[in-house]
Amino acid sequence: MSVPPCYTARMHRRRYLVNALLLFASGFAGLIYQVLWMKQLGLLFGNTSHAAAATLSAFFLGLAAGGLLWGRRAARAKNPLRWYAALQVGIARRAVRPSRRLPALSSGSGSTARPRRRLAVTRADVRRFFAR
Repeated sequence: MSVPPCYTARMHRRRYLVNALLLFASGFAGLIYQVLWMKQLGLLFGNTSHAAAATLSAFFLGLAAGGLLWGRRAARAKNPLRWYAALQVGIARRAVRPSRRLPALSSGSGSTARPRRRLAVTRADVRRFFAR
């Protein structure tokens, strides 16, 4: 029993669109992680330029290490998209863990940590501003 050519073309197009959407979502999630890490490191270092340098250094180090460790394995994989999905799930698990520890580091609990800045404006701040 053979499948009509129009059905297979539609199936391939749908699979292509799903894969493209998943790759876009993966890149968007990476961008969100990068922005969140820059904000957290900015609080830790007290300086945005140091936070940006640390974030970009970690990003490029991760690209280089990932290419070195996984490049040849992915080239030999039977289903590289499945490998990519498994790596993305692993990255997501690892990315959430350290971000929970950063507020503790920036709260002054360590000897070299700077005091944490407030992120939100409180009602008292708004009242003081308009009372002037």
